[in-house]
Amino acid sequence: ALDAAQINKEALYKDYQDRTITGYEASQPITLTLTNLEQYVTVMDYLFTQPQIFSIHSSFDHSKREEFELTLSEKAGADARARANRLAAAQGVKLSTVFAITENAGFGNLAGDFGFGGGQVSYGRMEKMSADSGMAGALLAPKQITLQKSVNVIYKLNP
Repeated sequence: ALDAAQINKEALYKDYQDRTITGYEASQPITLTLTNLEQYVTVMDYLFTQPQIFSIHSSFDHSKREEFELTLSEKAGADARARANRLAAAQGVKLSTVFAITENAGFGNLAGDFGFGGGQVSYGRMEKMSADSGMAGALLAPKQITLQKSVNVIYKLNP
């Protein structure tokens, strides 16, 4: 799938002191979505040889991301409870119910309201290289994508 929605226009000036407009530079960001990674190297090799393309940003995702993230959230929640149980046991108390929970963030003002402080895949940017450099053919799709989940939980305590 190919998406292109906006055209950006920027004035070019004679120099920093003389603000006389000498021309305009137009650019149009596009998004190309591949569902078959076997085509990735061929497509990127082609794009790198096009003179009108000067910057390429690649990112990768997985069709089962939500399923994987749900599993990660469950594991992170279980790990948070186990850690909290160890901390509570060291203080001679037990965990009760969950008071608050959040993913990938602190508790912001909630934490401050209770007198304590609250505590997240970009895949890089590639500037176009000369096709003569031999780097265009060396471009490979990643073998893996790293997903992370962080869970912050506030538990009520029982003495």
